[in-house]
Amino acid sequence: MQRLIFCYVLPMAILFATLQLTTSLSAQPIWLEQTSGNSIAIEVLKPNFKGDDDFTFISSALFLSGRFSLGGNLIFVGEVPLAHANLDDIKIVDPSTGETIFELDFESETIIGNPYVGLQFHKPGSNIFTEIGGRIPVTPDDKFSASSIGASADFDRLEAFASDLLAITGKINYHNKNASNLVIRLRGGPTVWIPTDEGDTELLLDYSAQVGYEGQQVSVIGGLTGRLIVTEEDLDFGERTFHHLGASASLNLGTVSLGIHFRIPIDEDLSDSIDSVLGLNLVFQL
Repeated sequence: MQRLIFCYVLPMAILFATLQLTTSLSAQPIWLEQTSGNSIAIEVLKPNFKGDDDFTFISSALFLSGRFSLGGNLIFVGEVPLAHANLDDIKIVDPSTGETIFELDFESETIIGNPYVGLQFHKPGSNIFTEIGGRIPVTPDDKFSASSIGASADFDRLEAFASDLLAITGKINYHNKNASNLVIRLRGGPTVWIPTDEGDTELLLDYSAQVGYEGQQVSVIGGLTGRLIVTEEDLDFGERTFHHLGASASLNLGTVSLGIHFRIPIDEDLSDSIDSVLGLNLVFQL
């Protein structure tokens, strides 16, 4: 079969190459402030591409998520991803005559991606909590541009915009803050991709490490996120791994928190086409 990683991670690079020849992106979002209690969050992620891409400024991914206590140590987590792609029309004019020799019009695309539903188990007073969940495969397979924008916006949640793919994930989280408000976050666990149409099941390992400051009103944190393809054969370590460096800052205004984060890919397969990702978010405490 064609490797899933090439079907869903790199389609944007292929699209860019085509356009250039024609004319001459879990569950608990890792970069959101980790809150306690019931909350609703909105994230907007804008990928910035290498070179002169034809996507307009509003091409981006959006994640609407919620956390709700079920009593005891159990928390329900849900997320609905959306992606929007809008491309500039392509027009080539003969400079000698002024006549149009080629013209291609694009229609904008908007899709709802694969929703996530899961549970978190968090014992009060413990620095460790676990989570398990999955994504329901509802992403259409005929919205290539929007799916590519979503996958490019957050590679750590790439399966949110993959069609015909059931994803199941489990994570262990470590969160420790000392008396000086210095914080360490560690996270790791498997993600399983199960095709619902055809293809082989794939196993990935997700991991991240972050350090920073978490005050009552202001939080700043930075770190590394990564994914390792476990099951694919004939790949060396560099081809199996994908990493991002990132930093985020948030301002707590009581029942509302405002946040911004910035990420850059550091692996050649991603950095050749994606320059960076800028994210904005709002978290509402209920």
